[in-house]
Amino acid sequence: MKQLIGIWKAHAARYPEMQPVDAIKLAFQATYGGGHLIRDPESSLARMEEELAQAENRQGEETAEDIGGGFVRIHLRAAARAGYALPALNRDFVRSGSRASGRETELKERLSLLRQMAGDGLFSFGAEEMDQAIAAYAAGGYGMVSHSEAYRRAYAPCYRVLARRYSAFLLEEEIRSAVKEDRPFRIALDGRCASGKSTLGQALAEKYGLLLLHMDDFFLRPEQRTPERFRIPGGNVDHERFLEEVLLPLTRGEQPVYRPFDCSSLRVQEAVPLPPARQVLVEGSYSCHPELAPYYDLRVFLSVSPETQLQRIAVRNGEEGLARFRERWIPLEEQYLEACRTEARCDYSLSGEKEDNVCVLIPSSEAGK
Repeated sequence: MKQLIGIWKAHAARYPEMQPVDAIKLAFQATYGGGHLIRDPESSLARMEEELAQAENRQGEETAEDIGGGFVRIHLRAAARAGYALPALNRDFVRSGSRASGRETELKERLSLLRQMAGDGLFSFGAEEMDQAIAAYAAGGYGMVSHSEAYRRAYAPCYRVLARRYSAFLLEEEIRSAVKEDRPFRIALDGRCASGKSTLGQALAEKYGLLLLHMDDFFLRPEQRTPERFRIPGGNVDHERFLEEVLLPLTRGEQPVYRPFDCSSLRVQEAVPLPPARQVLVEGSYSCHPELAPYYDLRVFLSVSPETQLQRIAVRNGEEGLARFRERWIPLEEQYLEACRTEARCDYSLSGEKEDNVCVLIPSSEAGK
C-alpha cells in the first residue's frame, strides 16, 4: 500500500482538478485494469484511431503513467509521438483485458486507502466528500465510472489502461533507458521452446548493442544426465555452471570466461573470455531458473500456442525431432514452467505468435537515442 500511496499522491499533484469520482476511477483501474474484456479487437482499434484523431495535442505528456497494481495508463498522443504503433498498443490492451484478475476485496481496500489519503489532505477534496462518493459508488455496485466533467475539461484524457507486463514497447523503453544511461543491466528471456526467444533476443541485441548469451550453450554434460537430475524441475540445464562462470562474475563486475557446451562432441569447449559489456541479454529456456533469476534486472517470458509451437518445431527439426520434443523436451519444459511459476515470476509476459510482432516496435534509428 505504501507504493500505491506514492503513485496516487503523484496523481493528486499532477491533476489538482481531480474529483472524488476520478480518484475512484483510479482505484478501479489499479484493480481491474481497463475493466472489461474486449470481444472485438478490430472495433477496439477503430475506436482508438478515432479518439486519437480527435484528441487535442498536449505537450509534456508521458507515454506511460503508473496507476498501481501493475497497470499503466498509455496516453495515446504521447504514445503516437514515441512510436508505439496503435495496432501493437491495441493488442496489448486486448491481452491485458483478457487476463485481468482483480477482486472486489482489493478494490474495497483501495477505496479505504483513498479515504485515508483524503483525510490526510493529499487531495483537493476532504474525507467527507470522499466518503459520500464511495457510499454512492458502493450503492451502484462497484462498477466502472467515468471521469468528472472538471477532469475532462482540465486534462482532456485520452488513454488506454493496460498491464505493463504485456507491453513489448515498455520493455524496450526500459532497455533504451539502461543503454542511454550506460548502467549495468542484465535481462533474461525465457519461455516455451519455439516461441521465438532466439529471434527476439537477436533482434534486441543487435538493436541496442547488448551482449547476447545462450542457455543452449549450457546443456548438461553426459555425467550429469541421470534420472534423478531430470526429475528436478529445470534440472536439464547446467544452471550451476552458468551461475558460476557467467552471472556471478558479471555481478562482481568481472569479465566472465565462457565455456559453451558442444553437442556434437558432448564436451565443454575451451574457455573464451567474453567481451566487455555492461548490458547483457541471456536467452533460452531455463534462463529464469530460480537459482539464476535473482541476478537479473529484468525477466521476460515469451509464450506461444501449442499449435504454433509444434508447427515451428516440425519445420525446424523435422518429424523425427518433433517426436523427441513431444515425448521428452516439451514435458520437461512444462514441468519446469509449472513448478517454478516462471511466467508469473517474470516482469514481462509477451506473445511469440507471428502476428504479434514483438521484435521491432521502436524504429532502429531511435534505439540509441
